Amino acid sequence: MPNEKVEKAIDLHEAYDSANPYAIGKKEYNDRYERLAKNAASWRRVAFLMLLLLAVSIATVLWMAQTVKVVPFIVQVDQHGYQMAVAPVEPAAVTDDRIIMARIADFITNMRSIYADQTALLAMLTKTYDSIAQNSQAQMKLDEYYLDNNPLTKKDFVVDVTLQSVLRATPESNMTWQAEWSEKVYEHEKYVGERFFKGMFVIEMNPPTEIKDIMRNPLGVFISDFHITEKLAN
Repeated sequence: MPNEKVEKAIDLHEAYDSANPYAIGKKEYNDRYERLAKNAASWRRVAFLMLLLLAVSIATVLWMAQTVKVVPFIVQVDQHGYQMAVAPVEPAAVTDDRIIMARIADFITNMRSIYADQTALLAMLTKTYDSIAQNSQAQMKLDEYYLDNNPLTKKDFVVDVTLQSVLRATPESNMTWQAEWSEKVYEHEKYVGERFFKGMFVIEMNPPTEIKDIMRNPLGVFISDFHITEKLAN
């Protein structure tokens, strides 16, 4: 026991004796590894911070890519082709009846026509849905119509649609329209007969701002509701 106390006293003396070369070397050894441990901890904190900044940057880039806005510009030039003025195009309300009439006529033709070419038929179905407002009565009615009248299953039928008229339902408003058309039916390339229809169509304006919506419906004229009935032969 006395020897152990003497050895501990010697160790403590060496640890704090600045004149002992062994104590000095031991202290420098401990200090060096302490600095290495601190440096490693600092680099870990820096690496974690860089990963956090990288994640935020990637999230920001993805958000910006999904919310790209298209702003068209008008460039005015003189007779020699030199630029005179540049200004963004101001959004304008769609008031021309001809634009609405064309949209309704296109919707009826794409919805009611049936062709043997499946590729063309699929393209027409896509255009039909591009003409209606999302989550509207028109979308619900169109889904129900295609469930009962799937044109992709009628491979032996051809339906040729001919528009007869597209007019305002009331002179005061261009939101409600009425249309009349005929449908010639062919089965196994033989003429079956002709049927006549009329419909009421409710329009809403929603000018697009994103690229995907511009490609679908550039003028933002959508059908929000419709009602179709068959007429007696003219």
